[in-house]
Amino acid sequence: MNEYRQDVYTLQMWLSALHCAGEKIPAATPTGHYNEMTAAAVRAFQQLHGIEPTGVVDLETWNAVRDAYGAMCMSRAEPDGARIFPSPTYIMTLGEKSDLALCVQMMLEGLCVVYDDFDDVAQSGVYDEGTAEAIKRFQTINGVEPTGNVDKATWDRLVKNYNVFANHPGYVC
Repeated sequence: MNEYRQDVYTLQMWLSALHCAGEKIPAATPTGHYNEMTAAAVRAFQQLHGIEPTGVVDLETWNAVRDAYGAMCMSRAEPDGARIFPSPTYIMTLGEKSDLALCVQMMLEGLCVVYDDFDDVAQSGVYDEGTAEAIKRFQTINGVEPTGNVDKATWDRLVKNYNVFANHPGYVC
């Protein structure tokens, strides 16, 4: 009797995902039961990947399917975001020289598509008067107290605006 097995179900999920992603293998419906549909998908996968097409899943085949599935997932995943704001209580003030200041300046420049007066912010990595004035304008427009300092609330709104508007194909500074 062909009983349910979690490892077979996992294999079928991987093969099914690879099929949907365009791999030239038959679909393998995830059932947890190793059937002829699964064996046909395994044989096709083995043939495509230079493994003797037996339809039997040995360690070499298991690892190849797992690696192909992992590579497919990685190629389709969103890139990791950089979390550079130091802490929820941190406040960037005038005179700070840091990568964080440079990021703020770059986001302000990118936002020139929405806020037409941010493109004159110098990208120096120093939180200077020009950057602080642009931040005050940004804070006022976005309902944040216009201190000119970058706190968590300002940072969060700046990042959200940047992600929505900057580098959008319809906008040009």
